[in-house]
Amino acid sequence: MRFSKRVKMGKGVNMNLSKSGASMSFGGPGLSMNYGKNGLYLNTGIPGTGLSHRQKIGTRGRTYRDDSESITKVDTKISIEVKLDDNNSPQIYWNRNQNLPNGVRAKKGEIIRNSEVLYEIKRNPVYKELLKEAANEKAEEINLRTKILTEIFRKSPKIITTEELTDKLNDIQSPNYLNKVEGLKEPTVEESRRDLELEAKNKIKSLLFWRNKRNREKFVESRLEEYHGERVKRWKDNLAEAQMNLQSIIERIELSLKGDTQFISESFKKFLEDTELPVDFYVDYDFSSVERTMRVDLDLPEIEDLPTQKAILTSTSKLSVRNKTQKQLKEEYARCAIGLGFYLACNIFNLSPSIEVIDLSGYTQRISKKTGNEEDQYVYSIRFDRETIAKINMDMIEPTEAIKNFHHRIDLTKTYQLREIEPLF
Repeated sequence: MRFSKRVKMGKGVNMNLSKSGASMSFGGPGLSMNYGKNGLYLNTGIPGTGLSHRQKIGTRGRTYRDDSESITKVDTKISIEVKLDDNNSPQIYWNRNQNLPNGVRAKKGEIIRNSEVLYEIKRNPVYKELLKEAANEKAEEINLRTKILTEIFRKSPKIITTEELTDKLNDIQSPNYLNKVEGLKEPTVEESRRDLELEAKNKIKSLLFWRNKRNREKFVESRLEEYHGERVKRWKDNLAEAQMNLQSIIERIELSLKGDTQFISESFKKFLEDTELPVDFYVDYDFSSVERTMRVDLDLPEIEDLPTQKAILTSTSKLSVRNKTQKQLKEEYARCAIGLGFYLACNIFNLSPSIEVIDLSGYTQRISKKTGNEEDQYVYSIRFDRETIAKINMDMIEPTEAIKNFHHRIDLTKTYQLREIEPLF
């Protein structure tokens, strides 16, 4: 066992400082490979203690070869990355360009093929942890599309009340509002002086140190007026731009509180244009200021848009990619379709406090058993009211159950088949 102090230099790369000199190592807590003046070592340690076991895996002057790379005594830093390929097999890569012995140049992104290095890495138990992390990352990558589609309702914003919007309007209309904004305070002469004093201290470092103070004072005084004038000009330009932006925000809040029909329509259109999902969906809508109701027809994504496979880690931390069952696909689709309705409803309510009700119906395209042609078929209708949806904790709901908080129509079987319905609206 040995003791050393470590100076952090970057993720996975450290410099060991000991009596025998400096060397570079790669690897995370508990496992590293080290090149130093005494050769190649594998280090296994107890994280947080500074204690480690050091095993020499190469001798000074001896070279290990295969068809592409060689290892010999060398002082350099080594950096690797473990990833799974398209077949979910582990591969170990050089993580940066590196000079290897005998003039060999390892390029970032190249697979490590040297059998001696690979053997020593893989035989250490900590390699299993590195492999587990790589498998976890690949599983998250494979499952990401499903997660986005089935959990979009978790991105629903909190419903803003009339009182909250009015308070915000009053706040930004206060005379001193912009003075509270970082970066918009009027610069003072003393602040400008301090800036120049710091610059002078960094620039003026004469060996005739007794002259530094006077020279620095001259530097500050000769530049203060011009420098402060430039700061004031920038401040005035930024302030004018901020005042224009603030006026635009004030006007939008006033239109929102008023329930202006054109404002609501344009704002909803912009929201739809800015919303990014991995699938297409389409919306038809109409707002009645008299009824304070938004009617929405939602053309839902299709079940075919959902990934048909899922990735899991086995008990041995290996990645397993399996086909989903039909029941699981249908359950995920119902969650996606209804969750999208909740997401839209929350965002629509936040367009204006004047919107009290949203009548939303979702439909999809299916082959009609009656005509044999593709037709629009409605699969759910929900009447969302502002008061009820504002009380719901979107992070904790299950959309297929949360729909029961509202007047609705849906025909969802035990196997999560969404059957055709007649829309309520």
